[in-house]
Amino acid sequence: MILHCAPAMLPSLLDGLVWRSSISVKGMRRVNYYLKHLLVAPDGGLAKAMEWAAKPKDTDVVCHPILICLSELVWSRLVSGSFFLREGKLILKLLNFILSQAVLEQLIHSQDSFTLRVIMFSCRCLNYTYNLGSLLWSNGLLALRAYRSGAVKNIMGVKVPIYLQTWQDYIRLLLALVLLMMLACEPFIYCMASGSDLAVRCSSLRHLELYSALSMVGMYLQFSLLLDLGVANIRILAFLLVGWRLLSEVGLFLLALLVMIVSTATALSCLHVGSPAFHGVHGGAYTLLRSFLDIGSIEELDRLKEAPHALAIVHIFLAVVLVILCNTLIAQISCSYERLYSSMLGFACLKRIETIVHVMPSVSSKRWSAFVNSLGLDQPIEFNAGDVGLAGGIQITELATLHPTPLDGIHRYGGATSPSQPWPIEQADQGGLEGKFDRIERLIEKKFQVQSSMCSGLDSRGPRSAMHSMM
Repeated sequence: MILHCAPAMLPSLLDGLVWRSSISVKGMRRVNYYLKHLLVAPDGGLAKAMEWAAKPKDTDVVCHPILICLSELVWSRLVSGSFFLREGKLILKLLNFILSQAVLEQLIHSQDSFTLRVIMFSCRCLNYTYNLGSLLWSNGLLALRAYRSGAVKNIMGVKVPIYLQTWQDYIRLLLALVLLMMLACEPFIYCMASGSDLAVRCSSLRHLELYSALSMVGMYLQFSLLLDLGVANIRILAFLLVGWRLLSEVGLFLLALLVMIVSTATALSCLHVGSPAFHGVHGGAYTLLRSFLDIGSIEELDRLKEAPHALAIVHIFLAVVLVILCNTLIAQISCSYERLYSSMLGFACLKRIETIVHVMPSVSSKRWSAFVNSLGLDQPIEFNAGDVGLAGGIQITELATLHPTPLDGIHRYGGATSPSQPWPIEQADQGGLEGKFDRIERLIEKKFQVQSSMCSGLDSRGPRSAMHSMM
């Protein structure tokens, strides 16, 4: 309700759920987070506070200390186990793919044996049945739901379901297609069809190079799915998000490098350089690229000594690219990283909360009850030592320099606590900031009252009396 109607009030509301002691002991300060109603719903289940906070995609809201404390608490003590148990299947799939496509393939080439071929055949069968089967099932299920909900797009008269929301969905669909093509080109199938006994090389084998290329692409796709594990650590996730945003800076550098290589290669082609390394635009561009990457031979440039103009152009090209473009890229990345890291940290916290909301349905009610009971939210917690406070929160300690708190946030009054006796009127601190503003406000009001009384007096006496009084 507050997020939609009065979002400006939310920070003040969340600030009121945090108490920090004004007393530090050995450089540490007590902090109370009253998060019971943000965590536990009235029916005893998980409250929707984190889901509602993540829905507007506002990084300033999810970076509030109490929401960070809440998400870290739920993640570390409840959700992380279920998350890694679910993602552990992905790691097992990757290990099986590495074993069947990279490790055993090289072992069979060096020392062929029937045992190794049986192991590799079993790993590939598991890869096609479990890995490919789960991908086809998940994509088919999402496509069916999209058809039922009407989320389709008409492309050339064909209704295509639109269910790909994130880049992980695209990677999973592409990986499913790659595994299907690998199954169609599987060497074991071709060799067994020709009568060979579990052989990976036979006379009827076709499309081996295509199968190898598909295996390489599938390996990259499998590793890219591991980026989801970055949510386990906020700093790692923020680093990944910043790196993704910095790809645009690298793209600008590559575009500038391409322009420099093409323009220099075409200019050298106009000079009719005698060196075969600079014959034609394509040859000159390839040689310049090799020189930039420092993989070219010195003999290629020594042949330009007979054409000093061409040699000077090559040296100018290398100076501009290596000194100006490379240092500009470093400066852009440095400035962009400092500017993006704070905002990406907010997006990392947002991703963590979304993951918690997504994984929580898989947590059993028994584990949830044990987790809530272990927090002791119904027990009062102290403010300072011996000062018993309110229930419904947890207490932690933090460095005293993180959030300096010179004044105590709790106002205490002596006397009885009977509802029939009113609270004493709080006197403004005349020496504090509020007292100074009160004095300024009273001076301004007094000035306006004097000014208005003078104006009313002049209007009642008329212009002649006003002139006489002024004289």
